[in-house]
Amino acid sequence: MSIKKGLVLLLILCLALGTFTACSKPADNPKPTEQPTTQPTTEPTDEPTPTPEPDPFPGADLGGVTIRVTGMQNPETADEAKKEYWRERQKEVEEKFNIKLEFDALEGVGWNDVPSTIIASIAAGDPILDFGEMSRYYIADLVTNDAILDMTDVVASYNLPKAYYEGGCQWAGRTVGFSRNPMLPFGIIVYNRDMIKAAGMEKTPGEMFKEGKWSLDDFYNYLAELKTKLPEGVNVFGMHALNWARGAAYANDAAMMDPDTYAPVYTSEAFYEIVEFYQKLVADGLAVNATEVTRDDGTIGYDWNPTQNGFVEGQLAMTYGDDWNFATYAATFDFGIVPWPWGSNVTISGDYTTLSDNYRSYYKDNGCYVVIKGAEKKATPKQYMDILFSYMKDEANQMLINREREAKGEMVVPMDAGTPRNFTSELDIELWDWYRARGRFEPTDTTAQSNVFFRALYRVCATNENARTAFEAVVGQDAYALVEAGLVDPANLSPEIREQMEAYALTVTPAPEE
Repeated sequence: MSIKKGLVLLLILCLALGTFTACSKPADNPKPTEQPTTQPTTEPTDEPTPTPEPDPFPGADLGGVTIRVTGMQNPETADEAKKEYWRERQKEVEEKFNIKLEFDALEGVGWNDVPSTIIASIAAGDPILDFGEMSRYYIADLVTNDAILDMTDVVASYNLPKAYYEGGCQWAGRTVGFSRNPMLPFGIIVYNRDMIKAAGMEKTPGEMFKEGKWSLDDFYNYLAELKTKLPEGVNVFGMHALNWARGAAYANDAAMMDPDTYAPVYTSEAFYEIVEFYQKLVADGLAVNATEVTRDDGTIGYDWNPTQNGFVEGQLAMTYGDDWNFATYAATFDFGIVPWPWGSNVTISGDYTTLSDNYRSYYKDNGCYVVIKGAEKKATPKQYMDILFSYMKDEANQMLINREREAKGEMVVPMDAGTPRNFTSELDIELWDWYRARGRFEPTDTTAQSNVFFRALYRVCATNENARTAFEAVVGQDAYALVEAGLVDPANLSPEIREQMEAYALTVTPAPEE
C-alpha cells in the first residue's frame, strides 16, 4: 500500500470515530466535549468557608513559666508503651500555653504529710506545688490554712457537669476544686462466688438483688442460711462498722451527716434502723465483731479493721471491697459484687430497677484538682483547668460528652461504663454501672470536727448498747464542733439538736461574771 493510500484510510477512520483531533496525542487531563444545551445555566457561587470549631480549652502565652503539678501522668514514669504518647501530650501542651510542666511535685512526700508540706512551703514563700489533684481528706486542712483558691465562680462558668465537683470538691458552700472524671462510688459489698456456689446456695447475692429480694430481712436470712453451709472456720460476713453505716444508711435514705449542710442527722429513725440491724448481725454471729482495745488515754475502744481480714485468703465469704482491689480478687477466685440491702425507708415493686430514687450509693473520697495559693501569679484558675483538659485528652472528651448528656437530662457516665473491667459476669457489669449511677458524696469522716460520733458508733455496734441513747448523748457536742468550725449554719440544725448543742455549749463556755 502506498503512503498516500495509507493516509487516506487513516483520515477516514478518524472521521468515523467522530473528530479529527481525537486522533492526535491525548492531553494529560482531557476534558469531555461540552454539548450545547437549551437549559439556562447558573453562575457558580463561592461557598463560605466553614468556621473552625473553637477550642474548648484555649491556649495562652504564659511567658514560659514552670508549672509544678501532681496528678498528671509523668511521661517518664508511664508504661513503656505509653511513654511516647505522653511525651507528645507534654510537647503539645507546653507549646500551646508556652509553659514548662514539672511533674510529680510531691514525689517523696508521705500520704499523710501532703497538707502540712504544702502549707509549710507556702509559709516559707516557695510553694512546692502550683496545681494538682488532692484527696478529699486533705481539703479541710488546706481550706482552714488558706492554702488553696476559691474556685466557685470559675467552675460554675466553666460549665462542668455537677458530677465533676458537687459534693466532693466543695467545702462549706464553696467550690474549692474539680475532678477530671465524674466522682463515683468505688466501694461495694463483694463476695466469693466460688465459695458460695460450693456451699450449695441456690442463688448468689447479686442474683438476689437483681430479683428485688435484698431487703434487710432478705439479707439476714441469706447470711443465716449461708452460715450453716460454710466450712468450719470460715466467717460468713465481716465489715467495718463505719463502712456498714455509710452504705446501709444511703441505701435507706438516711445519713450520718447531711451531704449539703453538714448537719449531723444520725438521730433519725432510718439511721437507727440500719445500726440496730447491724447489732443484730453481730449478736447472732452473722457478722464478725470488733476487737476490744485499750487506747493511749486508758479508755476502751473497738478496732473494726480486722473484721474485713481473710477475704482474699478464703476465710470470709462476704465483705466490703474497693474497686482498686478487684484485680486481686479476680486473680484469686471468681468474685462478685452486690449493693447494700435496703431498709424500710425505700420502696420496691419488682426487680431492682423498681427501687425508689431515694436508694443511693455513696463515695467518701475523690480526687479534687486545686490551685495552690500564689499559683494565680502564673496562670488563672481557668487556665489551669484548660491545661489539665488539654493534657488529658480522653478525660476531656468524656467531660464534653457528659456536659451534653447533663444538658439533655441524661445520666453522666464514666469512660469505662459497660466494659468488663475485672468482672466475669454480665450481671456484675450491669449492677456496678447501676450502683455508681446512684452515687452521692458522704462527707462524715472527711468533714467531722469531733470523734465523739465515731467512738459511739464503734462501741454501739460492738457491744449492743442502746444506739439512741448513745447517739443523743454526743450529737450536741458534735454539732457544736461543726458550728464552731464555721461548717454548719445553726439554722440548718433540727430544733432538738440545736437545743442539745446549746446545752453542751454551756459546759464549755464560762458563764459571764456578774
